[in-house]
Amino acid sequence: SPHHATVVWSTMPSHASDMKNYNDTETLKGEINSVLQEGPSRSPSIFPDTTLGKEAEKMVETLNYGMTMAHWTELETTYRAPPLISNIAGPPLTFPLSCRYAPSYAKGRVVLVGDAAHTVHPMAGQGLNLGLGDVDVLSLEIAKAWKSGMDVSTFVQDYQIQRQRHVGMVQTGIHTLHQVFGMNISTEQQNLTDVGSTSVPGIMTLKSLGMNFINHAGPVRRQLAAVAAGIV
Repeated sequence: SPHHATVVWSTMPSHASDMKNYNDTETLKGEINSVLQEGPSRSPSIFPDTTLGKEAEKMVETLNYGMTMAHWTELETTYRAPPLISNIAGPPLTFPLSCRYAPSYAKGRVVLVGDAAHTVHPMAGQGLNLGLGDVDVLSLEIAKAWKSGMDVSTFVQDYQIQRQRHVGMVQTGIHTLHQVFGMNISTEQQNLTDVGSTSVPGIMTLKSLGMNFINHAGPVRRQLAAVAAGIV
């Protein structure tokens, strides 16, 4: 529907619990609208508050904002805030985020595929793609055994080897991104997040520079897109 949207919010467990237990939808709607209307913010400085530090900060900002503006292709380059939410149609649902994998995908005539074999953080939207990849490889291995007149489970270990290698690389990449993008979490919130998340001054600026670099590095961007799509 053009008048409906699904909002996915990755946040701290305590915050998710509070949002789910709001007594009225108006409170939840107000919080979501407040976040949507915040707009772009200035990244904290990564340099000391000295004359030299301020000059270095200006150089970094010029480089960062310049790359951002150069990448824009739309005619309208002014920021437009998202529309306000007028009503919440369904109840808020929560589920824990995890990155898990089974040590073995196949044993005898039993094979694990999809979330039964592995789960990933939803930030990259790769859970379904990985599951479809499992089905594709498994169907090929079963067909190979069937055409050879052998038991359909003959080559399931080949399925396991191929998928564990590929899924392992994707999981590592997604988990690394999750850790990097979680590095601006405050110390107070850190005990509710994955081990390794920490508060680092100026990390937002470094993230922004990194993303801008990837946007401008065509081969790197295309390779990352291919990996995310499960092509390689």
